[in-house]
Amino acid sequence: MVVAPQRNSYTPNFRTGKTQGTAAAAQVLQQLIGFDPTKVGYMGLEDVQRLSLTAENLEEQVKFAKHAAKKISSILKSCHTIEQIRQEIMKAGLDKYQAINELIGELTKDTNQAQIDERLLQQKIANALQLQGAKAQADSTIEDKSLSNRLLALRQGTATKLQQMHANNRREISESKQRIIEGERLAAARRQYNQTMTQAMNGQIPAGRANSLLANLKKALVSKW
Repeated sequence: MVVAPQRNSYTPNFRTGKTQGTAAAAQVLQQLIGFDPTKVGYMGLEDVQRLSLTAENLEEQVKFAKHAAKKISSILKSCHTIEQIRQEIMKAGLDKYQAINELIGELTKDTNQAQIDERLLQQKIANALQLQGAKAQADSTIEDKSLSNRLLALRQGTATKLQQMHANNRREISESKQRIIEGERLAAARRQYNQTMTQAMNGQIPAGRANSLLANLKKALVSKW
């Protein structure tokens, strides 16, 4: 009598992961990766395929995470740099604003002093004319004309000085505003250029279109320099 060969293999009774000391470790691993380690030794093809797919997805996620970490670091660095530039612009504006206030204060002081000087001069002229009232009419007329001419010259000189100071202040304020505006425009153009370059390098924009966009943006930047 011939005995048929045995087709069912023997499966050992593995203990790791089932004892009191190792069951907790098996549970932790199952919660971490979604795989029951006590199935090792009893695994099927489906288990291996699922682990392979999980491993491939995680490897891809690692690549994504590393790339994202670099981009996040670059973004944060750029944000910090932009904040520094904005701070410098605003500080420069505040400094210039303070300087303008000081100029206005000096101008106001000069104006008040000029008005005081003019009133004193007018008083001196009135006193001089009063003292000379006893002189001949011809001498009084000549003296009065001379004093009037000097007063007129003083007024004209003071008015010219005030007009020049006002004009200089207005020009300086206008130039400061224009520099700040141009600086903001240049910063915006550079941000647009860098963003387009990044998108092109990451393949988000076709190469032909990216080259055209970058050329136009660079031309705009050069014109602002």
